Amino acid sequence: MADTFTPKLIIFDVNKTLIRDNSWQELNKSMGVTDEEDEVLMRWGREGIITDQQGQEILCALYNERSEPTREAIESLIYNYTYFEGARETVTELQNRGFEVALLSGSMDLLVRHMAEELGITRYASNNSLNFNEHGVLKYITTRMNDAEFKVAKLAEWCSEMNIRSQDVAIVGDGASDRLLATAAGFAVAFNDESAIASVADAALSDAEYGKLLEYFVK
Repeated sequence: MADTFTPKLIIFDVNKTLIRDNSWQELNKSMGVTDEEDEVLMRWGREGIITDQQGQEILCALYNERSEPTREAIESLIYNYTYFEGARETVTELQNRGFEVALLSGSMDLLVRHMAEELGITRYASNNSLNFNEHGVLKYITTRMNDAEFKVAKLAEWCSEMNIRSQDVAIVGDGASDRLLATAAGFAVAFNDESAIASVADAALSDAEYGKLLEYFVK
């Protein structure tokens, strides 16, 4: 495996990769959904008992039943995230060196858009959209497809827009939904060596080593 790579696009996952938080878990807890219920919904999704969209419909119903899911309350919660040490500075330095950086996440659109604006990133996408009624209360959650499939589809879309190959792209991720993306990309960095993509990654990074990305990616 190559020690360095010259990417034409670098894609970062968000939850547990750029930030320490898992935005869905935090939102679920705040809205009255228990860890046990969360795990059941995820298991039903993995086993094909419900679709991803049906899972989001159940979550939305629970939010409205047990809490007050206003846009203001949700934004206040999900914007209260913490970057891994060195993550924000590394992204900025990669941009200063002329690399294009993108965000691609299975999280919600409000979070990913907010982070993209904060980091000065113009290419970003999230698999889930939070939709509010005229009173600012959550009405429904839209999920486009399975997170892993969404990420691979978005990679293909961006490559077409930029007229590059997927092999020209580097990704930095940690979760199972990043595994297909990692195999499609030209270079993959697993955020922590016990992550779900470690076995297919070209390099691994601990949360104390963010600056090492600057060694992997060269012009």
